[in-house]
Amino acid sequence: AIVAEVNATFDGIMVPPEDGRKYQPAYESLSPARADTDAAPGVVLLMPPGGAPQGESVEEVRVEEARAVAAFLAEARDGGSLRVWDRGKDSWRPAGLGDMAVLFRRTAALEAYEDALSAYDLEFRVAGGRRFYARREVRELSAVLAAVDDPHSGVAVVGALRSPFLGVSDESILLHRLKAGSLNYLDGRRGAPEVDEAFALLARLHRSRSGRPASKVIRDALTWTQGLSLFLMKPDGEQRHANLEKVAELAEAMERTEPISLGGFVRWLADVSELSPEEEESPLSEEGGEFVRLLTIHKAKGLEFPVTVLADLSAGDNKPDAMVVDRAEERLEFRIGGGENGLRTLGYEELNALEKERKRAESLRLLYVGMTRARDALVVPWFVKKGDAGQAGLLAHLAGVRERAGEPVRSLAEARGRTVVPFDTGALELGRGPKRPLRVDTERALAMDPAGTRAAAELAEWNARREARAAELHRPAPIRTPSGAEEQAAAAPASGGRGRPGEAAGLEFGSLVHAVMERVDFGNPGGAGAIAAALARTAGLPVSAANEAADLVARALASPVMRRAAASGRAFREVPFCVASGGGIVEGRSDLVFEEPEGLVVVDYKSDTLTEGGAAELVERYRGQAEAYARALSQAIGKPVKEAVLLFLRGPEEVPISGPHT
Repeated sequence: AIVAEVNATFDGIMVPPEDGRKYQPAYESLSPARADTDAAPGVVLLMPPGGAPQGESVEEVRVEEARAVAAFLAEARDGGSLRVWDRGKDSWRPAGLGDMAVLFRRTAALEAYEDALSAYDLEFRVAGGRRFYARREVRELSAVLAAVDDPHSGVAVVGALRSPFLGVSDESILLHRLKAGSLNYLDGRRGAPEVDEAFALLARLHRSRSGRPASKVIRDALTWTQGLSLFLMKPDGEQRHANLEKVAELAEAMERTEPISLGGFVRWLADVSELSPEEEESPLSEEGGEFVRLLTIHKAKGLEFPVTVLADLSAGDNKPDAMVVDRAEERLEFRIGGGENGLRTLGYEELNALEKERKRAESLRLLYVGMTRARDALVVPWFVKKGDAGQAGLLAHLAGVRERAGEPVRSLAEARGRTVVPFDTGALELGRGPKRPLRVDTERALAMDPAGTRAAAELAEWNARREARAAELHRPAPIRTPSGAEEQAAAAPASGGRGRPGEAAGLEFGSLVHAVMERVDFGNPGGAGAIAAALARTAGLPVSAANEAADLVARALASPVMRRAAASGRAFREVPFCVASGGGIVEGRSDLVFEEPEGLVVVDYKSDTLTEGGAAELVERYRGQAEAYARALSQAIGKPVKEAVLLFLRGPEEVPISGPHT
């Protein structure tokens, strides 16, 4: 029956455009995988009570439709009137919640369905993606954080006051504004007591935000407003509680990579809510799990559900686009403003008309995808606004289905032998409203000391364990330099460099020599003098130091390893690196790296004063450091280091360190 209705619906209307454009293919008829039986109707149209439209607005229609769908699914679960094919047993069985999915063209109606399913005690899951940032509790927490960050934003402050976190009525906000003349919580003006109390809390949070991580301010906001406890008592409280915790965890995760202020996090939260992609691959499996799945038609592509409900089909989308792109002709048309006073580019009307046809074609394809997700039963709510003649939005394409359905039934048992039936939802229990929050005995609660309860002690213990664990896991990896990565280098005695009194002078001279080696032309040693003189003046070193440095560099450039570097054609100086090693991070900078056919050669300059024994007594001091350089560079670059060389500039004397290193 489902396949027959799909073919009848799209054959003749899903056709290629007459202008030859290729945004719509020709319809290809489907063939059913199995024959119909009298076990249950294949297509069920849920009609409003008595068949007459009830809602005055789109929002009212969505609420009524969601309530009717929830009541129908609850009756199907409890009464077993809706049957699905059990592939494992090759027989029919009553449908369970795990067989049911509600598909949405867009998520505007999702909140109404969540409330309705909760009212009828139907477990459900919403497919992930952007929806997290659009959740009511996340939006309301965002409003509070925006107000804490900017006391001058009237929109943010009013949004925070009206949120459940502060719970101020519109009347109190108006009275405060009239009496105090302002809604800036920092100006100290008093008005309505309810607003004064909320403003004191916002001001406290605002003052505490300076110099503190955003996650700490968010945790304070949740604690001081008792927001977590409040949302935990609401319907689906566990999920709401978890979503609020996730906001704080997102801030903590961002802080582990770079510091972020509360204002920065508020702006990021607003941006990601607006710009995050709405659709991604669905993580849902086709079957299993006793809950109703709520997801968009886009997410349902490639999936199949025994019972599929197509929600919110009557909502239209007639708003014209402000900007229209013609990709085939590579042109752009747009309008500014509306009505007679609006501005339009010359080709806007033509291109907008074409875009409407494209959207109509896309809507047809979307409806086709939704209908073909159903395996055993397709449920279509037929709820429209008053005056819409029962055929608004995508329902207009299903007018033929409605005509073939016949007279409504008030029980699926009456529909045996019929493949398509309208169902009068007036036969269902439609009086259930949203669940009420959990109520407590306030007199008993006021007489109790919360600090002395077992729950308070357990909460304090849990918070202490959590913070200790977080501190342990969030500790950054240690950062080491190759000079400190090897025990040999760490245990070696310090050297005065060029033998001057005081280590600082030796370090300054060594830095001067390294700077000259970094800048000098390997093929022109004579230029070392001018470079050394300029650098010495900048560093405040005497002319004698510049002359000595130039002499060391000129002689070093004549060494065999430096001649090899000049001849290699691929020599790189002061090469930085950073690699993970041994549970930490090793970072440093190599004086010289050049490439020969057999691999890389790493050269480390040393300006130490040599004794009569030459460089031999210093080699062991620097061996570990040179090998650490070689290993790190090989790992970072992805090429083997065939040789590491210590070049003692005062000889000059070069000492190869064993290789290769990979």
